[in-house]
Amino acid sequence: MFIAIVLIVLALTYFSMYLGGASGWVSFAWTAFTALVIAVFQLAVRIPKKRFPDHPDPPRP
Repeated sequence: MFIAIVLIVLALTYFSMYLGGASGWVSFAWTAFTALVIAVFQLAVRIPKKRFPDHPDPPRP
């Protein structure tokens, strides 16, 4: 999972550099924005699990 995220960020950085003519600030801003979105998404996924832990299925009659 983590390796896939890193590869996606690197690919997006390379793609933005290719589009922007290797404009350093554009690729840096895009990478930072992507990393921020990923961090917020992971926090949003982890917080509800701590608040609502996985309950086992109730016993069925």
